[in-house]
Amino acid sequence: MRESVATAPRKAATVSGRNGAAARRPVVPTRDFLGFRLGRQEYAVEVHMVQEIRGCGSLAGIADAPDYVQGVIDMRGTMVPVVDLRPWFKLESVAVNMFTVAIVLNLDGRSLGFMVDSVSDVIRLAPKQIKPAPASAACPDPKYLIGIGTDDERKLLLLDMEKLVQGEGSELFEIEAY
Repeated sequence: MRESVATAPRKAATVSGRNGAAARRPVVPTRDFLGFRLGRQEYAVEVHMVQEIRGCGSLAGIADAPDYVQGVIDMRGTMVPVVDLRPWFKLESVAVNMFTVAIVLNLDGRSLGFMVDSVSDVIRLAPKQIKPAPASAACPDPKYLIGIGTDDERKLLLLDMEKLVQGEGSELFEIEAY
């Protein structure tokens, strides 16, 4: 019986060598991250959490909301709060411009938007490209980092958003009432 692609076991990749002889190389697992910028630093979140990327021009303000809640966006009938990450990273506020976007993430079944200066690209990283995170001024607490992703000349701080919204200091994200 023939196996479908979905149920077939993963096999080593076959690569042709210099003299045409086939060499077997194991498949290396990779992780995909969405890169974005806040200030001068590049960050990234795992792509599988990203629901949508939206411009911030459609933010509806909320009366008496904390400063870090920039407003809500309507995602097909669901009001999604948008949080400014700048206070958590101890960055000063900036005016929303045409490049400012909200990355809407699915965090434990809950949609939450994060306002960032710009989104760059999707970066595929192998395990050897992810280094442990040292303490850094660009992230108040390294326990909220998966690590530092290196891609050619770039170094991105890989954020663990689930830990960030559930961890100490997560009062920034206690916005269920909105």
